[in-house]
Amino acid sequence: MNLSRAAVDLSETRQPNLYAAIIISFFLAVIVVALRFWCRWNNGVGFWVDDWLILVALSSSLGLTADQLWWIPLGLGKHIQAFGPNVVEIFSIGLFTAELTYTGVIVFVKLAILALYWRIFHQNSSIKLPVGILTTAVLMWGIAVFFLTLLQCIPPRGFWDKTIEASCNVDSQKFLFAISIPNILIDVTLLSLPIPYVIRLNIAKSQKRAILSMFTLGGFVCIASILRLVAVVTQPDNEDLTWNIINQSIWATVEANLAIISGMPIDYASLELTVH
Repeated sequence: MNLSRAAVDLSETRQPNLYAAIIISFFLAVIVVALRFWCRWNNGVGFWVDDWLILVALSSSLGLTADQLWWIPLGLGKHIQAFGPNVVEIFSIGLFTAELTYTGVIVFVKLAILALYWRIFHQNSSIKLPVGILTTAVLMWGIAVFFLTLLQCIPPRGFWDKTIEASCNVDSQKFLFAISIPNILIDVTLLSLPIPYVIRLNIAKSQKRAILSMFTLGGFVCIASILRLVAVVTQPDNEDLTWNIINQSIWATVEANLAIISGMPIDYASLELTVH
């Protein structure tokens, strides 16, 4: 469906919303990771696998942030008619990069949380099987999303360069919908996994309640994931690509950085268990 310039207000913009979501959430993620490392160093407990995994997740978030800050002035956040003839190519490059970096954040945050569970509850052999199953599920999801993103077009360059001959057989909207469902299911399972083990800990009930409340903060990540899925489902099907994808971009960024942030309270809970 073709959109005429008269059909939309070309001065209309949601770029400030995008800048706010991207910069604020990434800044908070950086602060939280810095506090995480300082907290562990200050308590003299050293660093473990989960700490380095969350650092890799933050590096992926840096890539996602850089991509979007490059993308916004070139076409994201306003109607597509407000930009030049290369806007579709730029849109495709931005989307391709965002999908890869977003996947990196989500996978490494989940692996960091699973590594943390292993560190806290490793003496309880019954947790080893669910942690192993979830680790496998996260890796399978990440590998599948990575290759589906990379091979949306063969060769991959054909995704943004329409001047070359390429085979493009992946529907982007169906793809984004399909990867969201298992992502949400894994998140819910990940949040639920430690609850019975915390309940059985030989500590005061007030400590249990405090630790469980910290774990449940990760529920905000699930909410962001669901809102991102809603944005995918309700996205209009027309050629105004740079406008239609705004809600999806906002919630994907918030979800990714919120996932990193949620790891700090969980890690603080682990310090409570190991230090005291």
